[in-house]
This record gives sequence, C-alpha cells and structure tokens, in this order.
Amino acid sequence: MNVQVKLNKNEKADEILETAFELFSRNDFSDVSMKDIASKSGTTYSLVYYYFKSKDEIFHSSVRWALQISIDSYKKIDHAKHDPVEAINMWLDINIKHSKHLRRLCRIMLESSSRLGRAPNIEAHIKQFYKFENDILTNSIRRGVESGAFKCDDPVSMAAFVSTGIDGIYYGTLTRPGFRIRKAIELLRTNTFNLLGFAEAESASG
Repeated sequence: MNVQVKLNKNEKADEILETAFELFSRNDFSDVSMKDIASKSGTTYSLVYYYFKSKDEIFHSSVRWALQISIDSYKKIDHAKHDPVEAINMWLDINIKHSKHLRRLCRIMLESSSRLGRAPNIEAHIKQFYKFENDILTNSIRRGVESGAFKCDDPVSMAAFVSTGIDGIYYGTLTRPGFRIRKAIELLRTNTFNLLGFAEAESASG
C-alpha cells in the first residue's frame, strides 16, 4: 500500500510493521515466524527482536499500525466544511482507494478476534476508527437534511446502515471468490443517495 504512517521513532520499525501486517493478513498467525518477517522486510532476525519482544507484540502493533492508516485517511474529510454529498463521496472514494488494505484488516479482525481481544489498545483503535466513520456519515447526513438536500428521519440509523454495508462488502470478499469491491462500493454509493432522496443521485458517483 506504501502509506507512510509512523507509529515509532525509527523508520525501520515501521517498515517491519508494514511487512508483518501483510504476512499476517495472508497467513494464519501460527504460520508466520519472526524469521519470515525479518526476511520479507529485508532486515535481520535480531533487529526484529530488538524492536519487538515477541510475535504477539509485533502482531498487535501491526494491526494498530493498519488501523491508524485508516483513521488518518478519514481525518482528511472535514465533514464540517465539506458539502454533505462531497463528504460522503470522499469517504466512499477512500474505501475504494484503500480497499486492499481494508480487506486485509478485515481478514485479520475476523480470523484473529480472540487474539486481538487480549490487547486493550487494539480495541481502543477499533473504536476510534468506527467513531471517525460514524461522525463523517452521521454529521454529513444531518447537514444534508438541514440543507434540504437529503430526506432522512434518523441520520444515526442511516449512518449505521451505510457503515454496516461497507463492512459487508469487505467481509464478502473473504467468502466469495471473484467478488468485485469497486463495483459493490459504487452500488452502495448509488443506493445510499437514493435512500437519502438526493435528487442528483445518478451524478453522485461522478
């Protein structure tokens, strides 16, 4: 994905986290070794252990790294300043752009939920991620209703519905071979604006 998000003071440590995240997203936890991570990241086995005390620590840190990427991408959407339609479109476009990254994150969260549950800091990052998403959608829908662009009696429930829809798309790619993420997100875009009664729904994805 080549997204530069630094969670550590040392750039090499972040390169190791990016490599670890990729490996954990493609393989079971038990099938990934510290030597694999060292080899794939182009560093030494001892250096990996210098930054991370155990495989559990590097696993949790890599998931936190991945969540922070998504959080930072959502921070670019200022839903208080952007037009409501533009803000929702930006959120959908980010999900298309980062679809490979988010799909990997969903796989890890789905298959390693019990292991992630033992790390309170991961839970906090997950909550923060969904809070940013919820704020973007709820506030944008509410502002659209206030301006007369949207028709919606319950912006909070509508935001939750759209958020669940995007989650379903990513999890769908894990169980359905050939599932096309971009096409599904574009359909979600069209349906979202139609449900909001947006008069220019057909041009919303343009």
